Amino acid sequence: MTIERRLIAGIDDIKGVTFECLNCSLRHTVPPEKIGDIPAQCPRCHHTWIPFPPASPLVDLASAIERIRALDKQEGNKPGFRVLLELDALKL
Repeated sequence: MTIERRLIAGIDDIKGVTFECLNCSLRHTVPPEKIGDIPAQCPRCHHTWIPFPPASPLVDLASAIERIRALDKQEGNKPGFRVLLELDALKL
């Protein structure tokens, strides 16, 4: 018998998003209301994170999370479904 553990999280469960610099490993966490505000460079080493112009799937994803959270707070204009993310549970 196989036992699998999964975590299901909604967009509203996000408490913050952490960006990790590939150059110096600094981790920069932003609250969900500001997820779309990805710094263009690392706050510590100034390594470029987002080249100009800032059009990439990563920026689109961060911006979409921010917009979905705002949409969920609106009355009368909510979609008839929720977006849920399924993740493997941490192995202890």
